[in-house]
Amino acid sequence: SEKSLFTGKPPREVHIRLELADLGGGGGGSDAAQTPEALAEGCRALFAAKERRLSRFSAPLRASAGALDSATAASTRPDVAALGEDCEVTTLGGARGVPT
Repeated sequence: SEKSLFTGKPPREVHIRLELADLGGGGGGSDAAQTPEALAEGCRALFAAKERRLSRFSAPLRASAGALDSATAASTRPDVAALGEDCEVTTLGGARGVPT
């Protein structure tokens, strides 16, 4: 949780997504695609996609919050695959030279 992070307890996992966003420029030199309106719309689309991924990521946790069995709720994990959709996924913990 965010509270744990700020009180000195580091997270067990960290997920970082890097994405080269095309906000309409496309390298074609079109000034029309670089208007403030077009850039704002591109930012809104990126934010909406991020929210959809985060919603999918946390859906199993939200579903188990109402579970009658506390063991089931405690063992439920987020959908990590949702964070890696449409991109290459690398696990640093399993990378050569990275201590585990």
